[in-house]
Formats: sequence, structure tokens, C-alpha cells
Amino acid sequence: MGADARHVQPDTERERQDDLVRAMQTVPEVAGRRLMLTPLSGGITNRNYLVEAEGLRTRYVIRLAGNDTHLLGISREVEQAATVATPSAPGDGSST
Repeated sequence: MGADARHVQPDTERERQDDLVRAMQTVPEVAGRRLMLTPLSGGITNRNYLVEAEGLRTRYVIRLAGNDTHLLGISREVEQAATVATPSAPGDGSST
């Protein structure tokens, strides 16, 4: 079985959201809570979702990288490093 056989793309937006909710249930801050995902517009190469957890005021954004973005010269490693290095916005609920 090749590496691609392990990662099957969801067929529908609903399946994608169900997969994201299952994955988010492994995150301690939201585990066991009902999650609401709202697709966000504006992503050119990514799919973005607003995540709200029942009983929490903190909201999250999930950003899923698009397929083959490396062909456009996009380095997800550089993006991740920039995200980690960027200070959080005041009032965003983070602990920086």
C-alpha cells in the first residue's frame, strides 16, 4: 500500500467537516464538546474553518493546506515558523 492510500480525500464538504470534528476531539481544550465548523471564505490555496466549541468563548481557526501548493512555491514549513514567531493579538485568548 502506497503512502497516498492511507490518506483518502473526503468526497463531500460534510465528510470533510466530520473528519475535522473527529480530529479536533483529540485536542484537550475541546475534547468532548460539541463543535460547530463554519467555512471561511477568502482562502486561495487553503480551506479555512471557524471552530466554535460549546461552552467556550474561545474560537479557533483550522487552516487546511491545499493540494500541490509546493508547485506554487509555497513553503508550509516557512509559514508555520512565521506563525509561531508572530505574537498573538490582544484579547485573542492566548497566553503569550
